Amino acid sequence: MDGAAVCLLLLILPAVVSAAPAEIGYVEGQVTVERASMALDATIGMALKTGDAVVTGSNGVAIIALSPQTTLKTRENTRIVLDSLGPKTSVGLTKGGLFSRIIGHLAGSYDVTTPTATAGVRGTEFFIAYGRTIDTRPDVWLCVNRGTVIDVDRIRRGGDRDGA
Repeated sequence: MDGAAVCLLLLILPAVVSAAPAEIGYVEGQVTVERASMALDATIGMALKTGDAVVTGSNGVAIIALSPQTTLKTRENTRIVLDSLGPKTSVGLTKGGLFSRIIGHLAGSYDVTTPTATAGVRGTEFFIAYGRTIDTRPDVWLCVNRGTVIDVDRIRRGGDRDGA
């Protein structure tokens, strides 16, 4: 291999590594991945793609590695959809609970969207749950362990980042 090819490989390799797909890091109990029209049993190391849904049953838990800095842990009876992956990552939580851990600051953005709220995250640990009902309406519950979570919907409606 000549010097030019080695230089090209060194330039391309970081892009290839950083474009690695999300993957299942841990499963316990009933966990499936819905891809297109198929329901697949989730396995450790299984690559996940944009559009995949990860669904846990009544005894299921899954840990998903989105990147070396970002991991997600679903609890039982949860459904998440990987709406977009990469520099602008968006996860849809349609049912259940999701713990997100982001180490340091992301190069891009990470949002979790429920049918009634969107949380924009910048270097934090937080838990969000959706679907329990209060007065017959689904409720969103958010607990920030460390860092900052922004109510993206409030900002879109003209409010500020501090909740005004």
